[in-house]
Amino acid sequence: MIYRIRNIVLFICLFCFLACNNYHPKTKREYRAWFANEDNGFLKKKQIGYLQFNVQYRPIDYMLLNELEEDKSYDKNQIDTLRKSYGSSKYFLLEVGIDDEDMTINEDMTRLMINNYKEFQELITTLAFDMKSKVSLQLGEDTYEPSIYHFERGYELGYKQRFVFAFAIPSESDKSEFTFVFDDDLFDSGINKFKFEALSNIIPSLPIEIS
Repeated sequence: MIYRIRNIVLFICLFCFLACNNYHPKTKREYRAWFANEDNGFLKKKQIGYLQFNVQYRPIDYMLLNELEEDKSYDKNQIDTLRKSYGSSKYFLLEVGIDDEDMTINEDMTRLMINNYKEFQELITTLAFDMKSKVSLQLGEDTYEPSIYHFERGYELGYKQRFVFAFAIPSESDKSEFTFVFDDDLFDSGINKFKFEALSNIIPSLPIEIS
């Protein structure tokens, strides 16, 4: 009986793996939507009070999207060259926003945290230049600091703040689980950890034609 149950579980796991591995999105929009689905393992969410924290792991092929045209054909060498330009780095998007049904907020979330314009300037400076020191990536017993950091600032984001981080780490790390850590003394939510499994084998194909 135990042997039979084990076989059923293995079959289900294999089926799910193949289903993910065989997904072929036709557009960039479909590709991004797949990574935005929590069930696929690339997006982790946590809510603390009225604050919502989202961390999305963006593999190199995801980062390539902005450089590729959907109606254009690429040869394998072109794609490989683009991939190599990103090295073995891991890329993450950290999004901090407000998610509380009891609150009605139609302005920049940073204004909830300040009392005057000077404090606002100091906060924006911290977001733009100091967030790098508050984030790390744990891989086994090793801890890595971001090698690249970008603060996405724009009125279209409304009450959300977005940050892109890159960590230069060994290429073999794709086979290991890893943890994104946000040591938050800015929004006072404490140390937040977002654990990701080894996901390199389930990344869908790019929505382009490769010859």
